[in-house]
Amino acid sequence: MYADVHDESTLAHNGLHAYAQHPLLRSVGIDRTYYAPIQASDFVHYASQVPEEFRFLVKAPAQCTSPWLRRDAIEARPNPHFLDPDFARESFVSPARLGLGHKLGPLVFQFPPLSGWSRRAAEFAERLHEFISRLPPGPLYAVELRDASLLSDVYMQALLDTGARHCIGLHPRQPAIQEQARLLGRLPVWVTAGGNGTGRIVGDVDGDGLLRILAHAPQAVLLNDPDLLTGLQSRMAS
Repeated sequence: MYADVHDESTLAHNGLHAYAQHPLLRSVGIDRTYYAPIQASDFVHYASQVPEEFRFLVKAPAQCTSPWLRRDAIEARPNPHFLDPDFARESFVSPARLGLGHKLGPLVFQFPPLSGWSRRAAEFAERLHEFISRLPPGPLYAVELRDASLLSDVYMQALLDTGARHCIGLHPRQPAIQEQARLLGRLPVWVTAGGNGTGRIVGDVDGDGLLRILAHAPQAVLLNDPDLLTGLQSRMAS
């Protein structure tokens, strides 16, 4: 698979299985779920192609995180499922858990730019707190924002209260990674890098730990690999 060039059909049918055979690639992100929910059977198909220790990061449908639904490039209508925990549970969390089982990794709620909420950070954080609190316990939930103004103390408290994680994101509307780490220094942070959630994994780190890891390994991909985490911690302590 990696020694030649293949067409899209071959990659679609065999790419994930080949990818998962690489010893350094222990996770992958499922991005198609952002555009529309998929069935548990689709998740089962993904899980059947990878080893037991492999993990999937799965992105929530935009119907969970966008206040508006676009019919085309111009027209949009209000989204009745914005921050609706019942819809999120039935259309996203339950199918992902059922289909992926123990191969389920973080469930990521990526919010688009929320121009109508950028000056209502406290109200957004309260809605987010209620939303995550009513999701099924068990999975690791993570939040990715596109508005720097929403990185508030109330937002941080909502994550602390619910056990959710903040996704450090590289985006023009967000502060630099180092600044995000400082703002969120008292939170555990789940970090991915390198594109589509792929590569080696380190796991939960707090803001100070993230800064130290970035100083030693700025290109590292961070998820859930105890050996790599131990190695990085040893380097940071030396």
